[in-house]
Parts: sequence; C-alpha cells; structure tokens
Amino acid sequence: MGVGGSVHGDCLECPFHSWRFSGVDGKCTSISYSEKVPEFARVKKWTSYEVNSFIFIWFHAENEEPTWYPEPIQPIQEKKWVYRGRNEFYVNSHIQEIPENGGDVAHLAAVHGPSIFNGSDLRLGQRLLWSFTHHEWVAKWDPNTEPGKTHTATMLLKHEIRFFNKLSLISMDVRAEQIGPSYVELHMETSFGKMILLQCITPLEPMLQKVVHRLYCPPLLYLYGSIVIWGESIM
Repeated sequence: MGVGGSVHGDCLECPFHSWRFSGVDGKCTSISYSEKVPEFARVKKWTSYEVNSFIFIWFHAENEEPTWYPEPIQPIQEKKWVYRGRNEFYVNSHIQEIPENGGDVAHLAAVHGPSIFNGSDLRLGQRLLWSFTHHEWVAKWDPNTEPGKTHTATMLLKHEIRFFNKLSLISMDVRAEQIGPSYVELHMETSFGKMILLQCITPLEPMLQKVVHRLYCPPLLYLYGSIVIWGESIM
C-alpha cells in the first residue's frame, strides 16, 4: 500500500484488489467485490508521527512502544523558513555505520578537507587547480547521558573555508544533534545567518540505506541556501 496505494478518508486502499484498511486500527473496512469483510482481515498498524516536513514511523525489533519522538523545529513547523532543496543517496552499509561515521571526527580532514570544487572524487583532492583552498574542521562529539535523552548525541563543529591555509573566507558553527539511529538535525550558524539541514535514513535492505537531506533557511538566505545544499551534496 505504500507504493501504488491511495488514501480514502482515514483508510488506505490496496492497489491490487481495492481492499481498504482503517488507519486507526488496521482493520479491513471494505472489499470492492464483496459485501462481507472477514473479521481476521487486518494489517499491522505502525505508529507514525509527522513533524518537520517528514513522516516518521517507529520500528522496534521487540515491538516496544515509542520511548521518544522527534521534536518540532518551530521555523519549519510555522513555515517561517523556506525549503531550499534536498539530495538523496543510496549507501551500501548497515544503518549503524552511518551515525557512527558522525562520531568519527578524525575522518573530517581526510574525507571532507579537499575543496568542494574538486568534486567528490577524493583521488583528485590535491590537484593543482584548487589546491590553494581547503576546508578546515574542528569537532567534538559527546553522547547524551541525561535521563530520557540517551538516544541522542551532540557534535559541535567549526568549519572554515581557507585560502593558502591562512585566509578564512567563510566560517560556520554547527550543532549536530544525532537523534536515534536515523535522524540528524544540523543547526548551522553561518557567516550570513542561521539555517538547518535535516538528515533522515530509511533502511531498504539489511545493508542498503536511503539517505535524504533537506535544507531550510530564512527567506533572505534563499540563494545562499542553494549553495549550501549543493556543497553538502558534493561532500
């Protein structure tokens, strides 16, 4: 029903036989070619939560109820900030490896140090054309030990674009909030103002993840927001 299905009131309709299932309890409510609906006809109802322009679905391997929910980001919820774009990648890894990569602050200089103008091929990172510019990173990562917050971690990140390793052209302070295994909020204080980048990971297979980033910023940073999401896509 998630691919090809349709919504009818508070029900979802299956695209193959037009059975309709209640969004409240998953029970089948109607069958287009039958007057009777079997009592046992139902589907699993997943706990969902819509916030920050995403729809989140709770999954627990042992079927426990949700112990936390993503919190609303007011400028996005109240539509005071504008959506400036997204990217989408498919990563061959276990979902655990992606948030672990965020905690690996030592990789920043090696992987994200070369200029974005060199593209995403690290073998070209030191080619002469753009060798005079690079990205400087200073980062600190800590897990949250506060009761009720142990599913989160915080990275404080300082980023600069440097020319000839001396002149700092653009700087950015980032507070990255890892929330559970599949959601990250990157609160950015740029040279021109605030913006936020959201990352969501959806497992497609045991070793295949869909990673999506969405960027939001104040209307006055409309053009700069486009540059930031472009740069993030390369990195």
